[in-house]
Amino acid sequence: MAPSQAALNVVGALGGIVLAACMTPQLVRLYKTRSARDISYIFLVLNAVGLSFTFVYLFYNGATVTWIAILVEIVVTLLVMSAKAYLDHWGPQALVHSKSTETSRHLMPSPEHEDASLHAKASSKEIGFDLEEQAGGVKKAACSLQGGSDCS
Repeated sequence: MAPSQAALNVVGALGGIVLAACMTPQLVRLYKTRSARDISYIFLVLNAVGLSFTFVYLFYNGATVTWIAILVEIVVTLLVMSAKAYLDHWGPQALVHSKSTETSRHLMPSPEHEDASLHAKASSKEIGFDLEEQAGGVKKAACSLQGGSDCS
């Protein structure tokens, strides 16, 4: 004995509601964390395509209750996709990433600064001034002032 059409509609509606609710926790997490780095575009696109095919099938087979739920899930998937695009490119995490990259560029020495420091080292060697040698002499003097017998 086959189940009644009303029972099948209830089962289809429940399945559609559960599927539509699957993306809700992800939307809430996107809103709370303001980050979408862990969400795959491939997953979102494949999910939307699969849901679209399922929607067409259900629509033309007259499964009204189920195709409405699938349509809601398609809309929620598109919302997640839009939120990911926004957060990846214009959201707060995107700004932090671009600012940290910009800051690190400013902290790295430019070729002009590297040339200047190499030139200063070469010039100090030419005039007989070696910082390492001078530092060693200062350490020996401090050791002897403290009365150390092992000042090498």
